[in-house]
Amino acid sequence: MPELFAEHACDGAITASRSNRFASSRVDLATMSRIPAHSLLLAPLLFIAACSQAPADPGPASARHAARTTPAFARPAPEALAKRSMTTARRMDLEKASRSAATPRVEDVLVALGSAGVSVAEVKQHVAAPIGALYCVGAKTAHDVALSLCEYSDEASATTWRDANARTFRAIKTRDDYVNKTTILTILKPTATHESEADAQRAVSAFARL
Repeated sequence: MPELFAEHACDGAITASRSNRFASSRVDLATMSRIPAHSLLLAPLLFIAACSQAPADPGPASARHAARTTPAFARPAPEALAKRSMTTARRMDLEKASRSAATPRVEDVLVALGSAGVSVAEVKQHVAAPIGALYCVGAKTAHDVALSLCEYSDEASATTWRDANARTFRAIKTRDDYVNKTTILTILKPTATHESEADAQRAVSAFARL
């Protein structure tokens, strides 16, 4: 279903571009408070992936004829087919089993948050591969601050993806990414309250101390 959504979103973006029509958008913060952090993280990436695979205009009739008589895609390798057919649960099992020994680990961060007075609930693993990570977990504080913790293979990868996230999600002003060695902490504050700001500040400080 996310892939289907991304495909239709891409079609709409292309149509709007061709007709030179532009529309403004806004982030509904009340709705965002009900969306898990990993969903907000992945949705734009799915959109980008779908658009990057959009077929080009075949051009002249001769080119269209060639397209009809030539196979559109090469046969994928068996390994690629296996990954495509893999269920989300199976993929997350493999990611959990492939974690590195790098630090800080997700479990250590969650303990540090608790020690800093940040009450965390709804802790749940989410798919890490689309954002280049080895393993990811999402959670939520008592004051509706959404958290995502992702472990990477090395510090360079973590820094690269932190910077990529900042560019991809720059329109979401209530979202921030912090890197500590090989781990990224993503914080999303759908509602700006004194309590949510306090949760976010304590979380960032505890994460930095690890």
